[in-house]
Amino acid sequence: MNMKKNKYKTWSDSFEHQNKTTTWSYGHFQKLIETECKFKTNLTLVEVGVARGGHIRHLLDNFGDNINKIYGVDPHLSGYDRKDLFSLKKQEEFEYLHVWVKNYCNDEKFELIRSKSQYVAPSFEDHSIDAIYIDGDHTYKGVKTDINAWIDKVKIGGLIAGDDFNQFKGTKRAVKELIPNYELCDNDTWYWVKE
Repeated sequence: MNMKKNKYKTWSDSFEHQNKTTTWSYGHFQKLIETECKFKTNLTLVEVGVARGGHIRHLLDNFGDNINKIYGVDPHLSGYDRKDLFSLKKQEEFEYLHVWVKNYCNDEKFELIRSKSQYVAPSFEDHSIDAIYIDGDHTYKGVKTDINAWIDKVKIGGLIAGDDFNQFKGTKRAVKELIPNYELCDNDTWYWVKE
């Protein structure tokens, strides 16, 4: 997006407008933690695929007292999936977006890690995460890589969840293959409580 041709004066204005007019919904990860996860307080959470930071901001604003630390993992790279419209943004926009998310979600409990998730997961100890939300690369390979990278990091009784189950064939295929006991809520959000 070339800002000279855009009606917004700054990237921040553009991202704020996108967040205000988005069709993306937030709150279902929090609801799943409250209803399905064994752990409810002093939580360590991870979101893979932060995009504009909507889930993170929602959790901090509405569930912050229950959170010890929340990590957002996103390389903010263009072109990871030609079927995903968000991926088709130019790299320049992702550069500005990364900085904007750091400011938008600014909180001592939040850490934004700019990397592909499979490179970040090994820095977490096994059974150290209470809940993770996978919402990054929705290709079969991407979702499979993310699940495999993080599944051992989640505690027994912890929650593994993600979205776009029915929107992207790759997501559905990877989840069915790796998490046969998954459940669906809101028709497009998949989840599993680790046994």
